[in-house]
Amino acid sequence: MQTEVHQLQKRHEDLKRQYNALQIKYKEVYQKYIETNDQLNRFLNKNHDTLF
Repeated sequence: MQTEVHQLQKRHEDLKRQYNALQIKYKEVYQKYIETNDQLNRFLNKNHDTLF
């Protein structure tokens, strides 16, 4: 019983670490998306007359 509890606690900690790492990665990817979207919008606004 104690072994099972210990395994579950370890699994919980592992999942928590993975979740935290994914949150950090999500923030990095989302920030890159925002920057890229801003660049695209600036480009489109600047070149609107020649593109359309």
